Amino acid sequence: MSRNIAIIGGGIVGLFIAYYLNKLDSSLKIRIIDKSIDQKHKASIYNAGLITPSFSPLPDLSISDIARYVTARNSPIRVGLGELFKNLKWFLKAYRSINKNPELGKRLAEISLNMYYEFINESNADLDMVKGVLALFMKSKDAEDMHKLVGGRLIDQRDIEEIGYKGFDGAVLIDNEIAINPAKLYRYLYEYISKQGIEFQTVDDLRIRITSDKRIAIFTGKLGKITYDKLIIAAGSWSRDICRAIGYDPYILPARGIVRLYRSMKEKIVDKPALLEDYGIGVSIHKNNVIRLTGYFELIGFNTRIEEDRVNNLIRIATKHIKMFNEDSVELIDYGMGFRPCTPDNLPVIGKVPGYEDIYIASGHCRLGVTLSPVTGHIIASMVNDRKPNIDEELLLAMSPDRFPRIRKSGDTSLLSAIAAGSATAAVSSSSQ
Repeated sequence: MSRNIAIIGGGIVGLFIAYYLNKLDSSLKIRIIDKSIDQKHKASIYNAGLITPSFSPLPDLSISDIARYVTARNSPIRVGLGELFKNLKWFLKAYRSINKNPELGKRLAEISLNMYYEFINESNADLDMVKGVLALFMKSKDAEDMHKLVGGRLIDQRDIEEIGYKGFDGAVLIDNEIAINPAKLYRYLYEYISKQGIEFQTVDDLRIRITSDKRIAIFTGKLGKITYDKLIIAAGSWSRDICRAIGYDPYILPARGIVRLYRSMKEKIVDKPALLEDYGIGVSIHKNNVIRLTGYFELIGFNTRIEEDRVNNLIRIATKHIKMFNEDSVELIDYGMGFRPCTPDNLPVIGKVPGYEDIYIASGHCRLGVTLSPVTGHIIASMVNDRKPNIDEELLLAMSPDRFPRIRKSGDTSLLSAIAAGSATAAVSSSSQ
């Protein structure tokens, strides 16, 4: 059995992998290697915090939709023209994958939701968990159609307004799905696995090489060369750069989302978290008087500049549809963005990197990074320890890295300076409202 393991990427996926590895074998020596950058760009903290298998699919990317999203201003989805031409193969694969496997992703998310319940019960962690998530629709017919697909309870306009929303004719409530505070989840995991002796290392650059005795050598500026028995690439949207350097392309693109947290100066804002389906906006609540707004799906590369009109549009929609929300009654307490690592077929890439026996990838979760982190941790921890994951073969095959191609190695496997989004150290001091 391997004894020395490196995880590149200190986001929520990397932490859950370390958590389950340690659970399986506490004698393993595990090091998490991460890139220290501005925590405002960390997808593990700046996301909706909604664990909702029923409402999780990506938007369809038909040819006409892609063309519309290139020119759209305040659309929830945006595609950069440069990004489109640079990654034409990705968009063609996305178009061909429309509606191909939505049930597989949902099944995987349902397994992960059950693992969250187990994790919360075992750890007794305070994650601001709220049970019951709404999907809100401007038209009641859309809610009825969603209800036929996913079940749950239909909610009418009067009950919607009692919960704290307005301007919607219909909704579906899934009682057992949850919302959590992702910053609190991150902090809990970071502190827990640190106490278990798992090491964290922040670096500015690194290189990977395979030694003559088939071990994995990682060179960093701080510690020089360290050899490992197993390597796990869990660096979110930056995983593609790392994998390309070792001759594999997982077809991952960054999709940007933005987050703003507000505190009410009065009392609680809404009773239930929700997805505003017509706008692609997520609403979560923490401790009743803190609201988290998450919006947009922007395929514009690693662009960190947020236009003022995008923020104003998010605020305008919240003011229009949340009864207790207006800029006179709430104060902004935190904000940030995250780059969601998206594959064209809307499924993560989990398993052995093609061509390597001891290198694994766990990425490509797109908007389900927090949702799928526990099941991803379980799968990778099982594989690394030569155990069969408790997941059916169809799901494992659908997520296999083998579905994407091996390529020519880029240079001497030097990895670019952007190896991961944010650092574990920075995340600990982030907002925990």
